[in-house]
Amino acid sequence: MEIGKLLKKYRMKRNLTQQEMAQSIISTSYYSKVEKGIHRINVEDLLNILAINEIDIFSFISEISPHNHTTLTEQIQQDLLAAYYEKNLERIEQIQLEISHKKLLDKDKKFFLLFAESLKFSMNDTEQLLDEQSKKYLQNTVFNIEEWHYSKLSLYCNLIEYYDFESNLFMVHSILQNGLKKYHGEEKLIVMNIILNFVGLCMKQKKDEVALSYLVLMMEEKTFPENFFQKLLGKLYFELLIYRRNPSKESEEKIEHILAMIAYNDMGTYSDEFNQFYQQEKEMS
Repeated sequence: MEIGKLLKKYRMKRNLTQQEMAQSIISTSYYSKVEKGIHRINVEDLLNILAINEIDIFSFISEISPHNHTTLTEQIQQDLLAAYYEKNLERIEQIQLEISHKKLLDKDKKFFLLFAESLKFSMNDTEQLLDEQSKKYLQNTVFNIEEWHYSKLSLYCNLIEYYDFESNLFMVHSILQNGLKKYHGEEKLIVMNIILNFVGLCMKQKKDEVALSYLVLMMEEKTFPENFFQKLLGKLYFELLIYRRNPSKESEEKIEHILAMIAYNDMGTYSDEFNQFYQQEKEMS
């Protein structure tokens, strides 16, 4: 849903007038045009409006411009990822059963059954992974998709940990050879998620210079409501890189502030993962 329509939806739920919703943050006439899609609202004003009306930031952002899939394979992919992000193991297993009975090409059926297994392992936070043959099948299937469109980007984003560093470097370079300007909307958000995942892998392997080069590329993007979460995580990675290079009280405060923001907005999984990484860095500093 577009930002203006979403603001109107939340306003109507609260039985507020446009003046009551906008308060003194922006004029009522400007706010009215935001709802109608005539004017664009900047991030600071939007966040202030959400805060003053006690609207959860991440819940709001998650409803902006959902991507609609049309083909059967894209619908399966969407359903699996939705279940994964909801941490709904039962739903993933249900989808696996549905896949077994759907009229799909054998190669597509095999791919999505294995993809579902990979999501289950990731969701359960287990050291157990797919066997090498299955991992190779997933890797090659994604690699052989010709263009970096939404579906391929989304699959790669969730399978990036199955590739070695050199393969990931090649893939990420391929995605970004024309920069982020090539992508728009949901595709750009996925590319930003890919960068974040790759940066995380680089940092785990102590390849900080590579991590920083790609992180800077992403952080140069202007911040909009749609990419607020990605930019927030990018800022956290940036501060972690600074802290690793030169531990200081100032860096600690910035990191802990961002972690608190993530935890406060019900993103506990992300908060726990980053906090664990941060604590390890503190012990080593």
